Amino acid sequence: MIEIVNKDITTVTSGIIVHQVNCQNVMRSGVAIAISNKYPSVKKLFHDKSLWTPPERLLGYTQFIKVGHRLVVCNLFGQLEYGYDGVLYTSYEHVYLGLLKVRNYARTYKLDVNLPYNMGCDRGGAEWDVIYTYIRTIFNDVDVNIYKYKGDW
Repeated sequence: MIEIVNKDITTVTSGIIVHQVNCQNVMRSGVAIAISNKYPSVKKLFHDKSLWTPPERLLGYTQFIKVGHRLVVCNLFGQLEYGYDGVLYTSYEHVYLGLLKVRNYARTYKLDVNLPYNMGCDRGGAEWDVIYTYIRTIFNDVDVNIYKYKGDW
């Protein structure tokens, strides 16, 4: 089941918070900055992974970081570059593959999935219709909450 929630995704207390990150070791805007401010370990481990892995090899990688008793943050490396200029930075193929890994993790640990509305779209240039189709297709047997609220980030 997919539910649209009008709350800040950083208020989630259990499940998997999934957000898209770039492969350039930059985490300073959008949902990424909100998550890294709340969970500094997420930013540190993102930087550690990005520092030692060539950007092209990071695409599609899913970095699962436990931040609470039943709360995990997933950095989904879905865009090679970053920017805000309307260019498509999101790699649809790698987002799809990353979401498959998230589904398998959610099934294994019996966790709900929490995604930001427009994931990969606002800063990554993707089309929400495409990403939402992936979500509906991939998570057909996992509960998903899509957080529509935008904070001050």
